[in-house]
Amino acid sequence: MASILGKLLNGKSNSATTPSLFVSLCSQAISASAALEFERALGLYDQAIAISPSDAEAYYKRGNALKDLGRFHEAITSPWYPSVKLYRQKSSGEWREVFERVAADLRREFQIT
Repeated sequence: MASILGKLLNGKSNSATTPSLFVSLCSQAISASAALEFERALGLYDQAIAISPSDAEAYYKRGNALKDLGRFHEAITSPWYPSVKLYRQKSSGEWREVFERVAADLRREFQIT
C-alpha cells in the first residue's frame, strides 16, 4: 500500500486506483474508530484527505477522531483549511446574530457595501 500511496501523492496513479484507495482508507479509519483506536483513525483520515481533499465527510470524521482524543481545539481547526472560520450561536436557537456575522464577513471579503 505504501507504494500505491507514494504514486498517488506524486501524481503517478491511475484514476481508478485513487477512489478505491480513498474508500479503503476511510473504511479502515471507521473500523479503527469503532475499536477506539483514534490515533490510528486520525492517521488514516489524513491519508484519505491527502488523496481526496474535497471530501467533506473525511474532514468531519477526522474532527470526530480528534474530539474523541480530547483534542477539542484541533477538532475545530484544521491544517487542511487554515482559513476556515467557525460561526457559533451564543445560545441555542439564536441564529440571527450568526447570519448577521456571516453576511458581514462576506460583505467585507467581497468588498460589498
